[in-house]
Amino acid sequence: MNGDLMMAFVPVLIAVVVLWRGWRRVESDFVSRWKERFNVDVPPDERSFVVERLERGRRVRAICVAVGLVIAGLPTYMNLIDPALSGSFANPLVGHAWLFAATLGALCAEVLVIQRPRYRKASLVERRSRDYVDQRFVTAVHALGGSTLALAALATALEWWNWEEAWIGVGASAVAVASVHFGVRAILERPAIAVDGAMQDLDDALRSDGAFRVVGAAVALAASGLTTIGIGNAQGMLAIPSLLFGLLAYIGLGLWWTLARDVKWSVRQARSVP
Repeated sequence: MNGDLMMAFVPVLIAVVVLWRGWRRVESDFVSRWKERFNVDVPPDERSFVVERLERGRRVRAICVAVGLVIAGLPTYMNLIDPALSGSFANPLVGHAWLFAATLGALCAEVLVIQRPRYRKASLVERRSRDYVDQRFVTAVHALGGSTLALAALATALEWWNWEEAWIGVGASAVAVASVHFGVRAILERPAIAVDGAMQDLDDALRSDGAFRVVGAAVALAASGLTTIGIGNAQGMLAIPSLLFGLLAYIGLGLWWTLARDVKWSVRQARSVP
């Protein structure tokens, strides 16, 4: 009983840590790395504006991930309430709930943002998605989605082991693709803060930051969808694809971290390419 209680406490503890990290203040060193990452200057009088925007997005994403982590812990909670029902919640949908939530959180952080233009003046700059995010990863999300759908259909036709769970992966891919589509579109269509000068560059950098976070989370979710494909009983040679799918899921998680925090991008440079 004590062991079950400790296991049930772990998801909640992790969720609390995520919320704590999400509510931390954006420090000067983070802003410095952010400026270098997106090749922009942050004037001293605009620093509070940028910090507020970054903190707002961080908090929305943290809340969503925390909720997803709590949901993912359902099997451990049921061990305390009714162990016989615990297995009913031990499925990929519940297990991947935090990735679903992270993807939707990144989307919400961009869709729900309130953009107030500094000047009521139309921008003549054409915004293209490839100006704000590396299109290779957008393509990867669609490719993973198509692969998961094809494999789920094959698993259903051949009645592979636990083939029904493969369609949870299709759902994950669908959420990932939809998140990228609607997230990037919202980023492109929201009003500009300013149409020229340093604030235009900051506006573009904030759009790019959001786009990379949306696409990064979608890559992780779409890659995890492949792990729901059951191939036989995953023994012998049939275990190799399952191992590859699991490895791809970890690669997706690593790409999510890189795209959300580390990759460098210049909107001005990307926009100069016809």
